[in-house]
Parts: sequence; C-alpha cells; structure tokens
Amino acid sequence: MSLIYRRKQAIFFYDGECGFCNATVMFLLDRTSFNTLLFCKLQSEFARNFFIQHNYPQPDLTTAYLYHRDRLFQKSSAILKAVSLANKPVKYLQIFLAVPKFIRDSIYNLVSRLRQQIKIGKKNCRLLTPQERQRFIEI
Repeated sequence: MSLIYRRKQAIFFYDGECGFCNATVMFLLDRTSFNTLLFCKLQSEFARNFFIQHNYPQPDLTTAYLYHRDRLFQKSSAILKAVSLANKPVKYLQIFLAVPKFIRDSIYNLVSRLRQQIKIGKKNCRLLTPQERQRFIEI
C-alpha cells in the first residue's frame, strides 16, 4: 500500500484492465477529494487481502465495489454511493439511488457486459500528478 488508509476514507475497487472502468475512476478522481475517496484495482494484492480480511467473497472483475463506513456496496450502488462523495453538481446524481436496485443493477449489468466495447475518453493515457497518485492503493 502506497499510503496510509484512514478509516473515514472510502475505497473504490475497480477492474484495472478495463478502459471504461479507468475512465470512471478518472471521472471520480477529478470530482472527489483525497480525504473522501481512494482507488484500488481489483487485481491488486491489497484488494485480494482486503476481501479476505473482511470475509467477503473474492470480487467479480465485472463489478465495481465501494467500501464506505464499514459497508461494501457493489454494482450500481457502488457507483452512486461513490458519486455521492463527489463535489456539486455531480453529487446530485445520487438521486438515482431512489430507483429500485433491481432496475439500477439491470442497467449496470448491461453496461458491464458491453464495457469492453465502449470507447470512452482520450486514446492516450493520463499521467497522474504526485498528489493524484497518492489516492491509489498499490498503483
């Protein structure tokens, strides 16, 4: 782990080999603060140990997870809870938590199945600043 995890910080777990997932992380990175949200690839040793230590099943790489306030959220709930930690006006997207979970997760599952074909963002890689790199666990 490249930083000291503070309990009040949420951790967003994502598929580090998915371009769509990485674009989602960059979106959240630009709209949240260091004190609220950290990021971790599901393929990392930290993620593997984290899920074991918390007695969670090993994560599914097609699913995003958010660990916040001693709870693990997944799929649409993970995304919308992470968005709730963002700055205004993006944080207002959390209103979609009012949509029944089975509807939200159906849409999430569709996007998840198509995520490898979704071309989003720039074709070149973003170079993280030293401050941004500190928000990633095991980069």
